[in-house]
Amino acid sequence: PLGLYLTNIGIFEDYAKVWAGLYEILLGVQDCFPSLEHVMVLLNMPDDLMQRKDVISSNLRGTCTGLMGNRNTMQASQSMPLAFEDIKVNFKMAGSMRDMPVNLSGR
Repeated sequence: PLGLYLTNIGIFEDYAKVWAGLYEILLGVQDCFPSLEHVMVLLNMPDDLMQRKDVISSNLRGTCTGLMGNRNTMQASQSMPLAFEDIKVNFKMAGSMRDMPVNLSGR
Protein backbone atom coordinates (compact mmCIF):
# COMPACT_ATOMS: atom_id res chain seq x y z
CA PRO A 1 0.00 0.00 0.00
CA LEU A 2 2.77 2.49 0.81
CA GLY A 3 4.49 1.75 -2.50
CA LEU A 4 1.28 2.38 -4.46
CA TYR A 5 0.69 5.60 -2.54
CA LEU A 6 4.20 6.88 -3.32
CA THR A 7 3.80 5.85 -6.98
CA ASN A 8 0.53 7.81 -7.19
CA ILE A 9 2.22 10.83 -5.60
CA GLY A 10 5.00 10.57 -8.21
CA ILE A 11 2.44 10.40 -11.02
CA PHE A 12 0.61 13.48 -9.68
CA GLU A 13 3.95 15.27 -9.41
CA ASP A 14 4.70 14.47 -13.08
CA TYR A 15 1.24 15.70 -14.10
CA ALA A 16 1.80 18.90 -12.11
CA LYS A 17 5.07 19.53 -13.99
CA VAL A 18 3.36 18.94 -17.35
CA TRP A 19 0.50 21.30 -16.48
CA ALA A 20 2.94 23.92 -15.18
CA GLY A 21 4.76 23.80 -18.54
CA LEU A 22 1.49 24.08 -20.41
CA TYR A 23 0.44 27.00 -18.20
CA GLU A 24 3.74 28.78 -18.99
CA ILE A 25 3.15 28.32 -22.71
CA LEU A 26 -0.39 29.70 -22.41
CA LEU A 27 0.91 32.71 -20.48
CA GLY A 28 3.37 33.34 -23.32
CA VAL A 29 0.54 33.18 -25.85
CA GLN A 30 -1.53 35.53 -23.71
CA ASP A 31 1.35 38.03 -23.63
CA CYS A 32 1.14 38.22 -27.44
CA PHE A 33 -2.53 39.28 -27.44
CA PRO A 34 -2.00 43.08 -27.18
CA SER A 35 0.47 43.03 -30.08
CA LEU A 36 -1.80 40.80 -32.12
CA GLU A 37 -4.74 43.10 -31.42
CA HIS A 38 -2.66 46.09 -32.57
CA VAL A 39 -1.75 44.31 -35.81
CA MET A 40 -5.40 43.38 -36.41
CA VAL A 41 -6.50 47.00 -35.91
CA LEU A 42 -3.87 48.17 -38.42
CA LEU A 43 -4.82 45.51 -40.95
CA ASN A 44 -8.51 46.42 -40.73
CA MET A 45 -8.06 50.17 -41.17
CA PRO A 46 -9.59 51.70 -44.28
CA ASP A 47 -7.16 52.49 -47.06
CA ASP A 48 -7.03 55.23 -49.66
CA LEU A 49 -5.66 53.23 -52.57
CA MET A 50 -8.44 54.19 -54.98
CA GLN A 51 -8.00 57.90 -54.21
CA ARG A 52 -4.24 57.59 -54.73
CA LYS A 53 -4.83 55.77 -58.02
CA ASP A 54 -7.13 58.56 -59.22
CA VAL A 55 -4.60 61.26 -58.26
CA ILE A 56 -1.73 59.42 -59.98
CA SER A 57 -3.83 58.83 -63.12
CA SER A 58 -4.80 62.51 -63.21
CA ASN A 59 -1.16 63.57 -62.78
CA LEU A 60 -0.07 61.20 -65.54
CA ARG A 61 -2.74 62.51 -67.94
CA GLY A 62 -1.68 66.10 -67.22
CA THR A 63 1.98 65.26 -67.79
CA CYS A 64 1.24 63.43 -71.04
CA THR A 65 -0.88 66.37 -72.24
CA GLY A 66 1.89 68.83 -71.38
CA LEU A 67 4.56 66.78 -73.15
CA MET A 68 2.46 65.92 -76.20
CA GLY A 69 3.86 67.19 -79.47
CA ASN A 70 7.19 68.33 -78.02
CA ARG A 71 10.40 66.77 -79.19
CA ASN A 72 12.46 68.22 -76.37
CA THR A 73 10.83 66.72 -73.27
CA MET A 74 13.22 68.52 -70.91
CA GLN A 75 12.22 71.94 -72.23
CA ALA A 76 8.54 70.96 -72.29
CA SER A 77 8.65 69.68 -68.71
CA GLN A 78 10.32 72.90 -67.51
CA SER A 79 7.61 75.02 -69.11
CA MET A 80 4.74 73.05 -67.54
CA PRO A 81 3.02 74.93 -64.70
CA LEU A 82 3.07 73.48 -61.20
CA ALA A 83 -0.17 73.59 -59.21
CA PHE A 84 -0.30 73.04 -55.46
CA GLU A 85 -3.72 72.88 -53.82
CA ASP A 86 -4.99 72.19 -50.33
CA ILE A 87 -1.69 71.10 -48.77
CA LYS A 88 -1.88 70.28 -45.05
CA VAL A 89 0.74 69.10 -42.62
CA ASN A 90 -0.25 66.79 -39.75
CA PHE A 91 1.80 66.80 -36.57
CA LYS A 92 1.42 65.86 -32.94
CA MET A 93 1.65 68.65 -30.38
CA ALA A 94 0.96 68.32 -26.67
CA GLY A 95 -0.56 64.87 -27.16
CA SER A 96 -3.08 65.86 -29.86
CA MET A 97 -2.90 65.74 -33.63
CA ARG A 98 -3.03 69.09 -35.44
CA ASP A 99 -3.66 69.91 -39.09
CA MET A 100 -1.89 72.98 -40.38
CA PRO A 101 -2.45 74.34 -43.89
CA VAL A 102 0.70 75.23 -45.84
CA ASN A 103 0.87 78.83 -47.03
CA LEU A 104 2.60 78.97 -50.42
CA SER A 105 1.74 82.61 -51.16
CA GLY A 106 4.52 83.97 -48.93
CA ARG A 107 2.14 86.18 -46.95
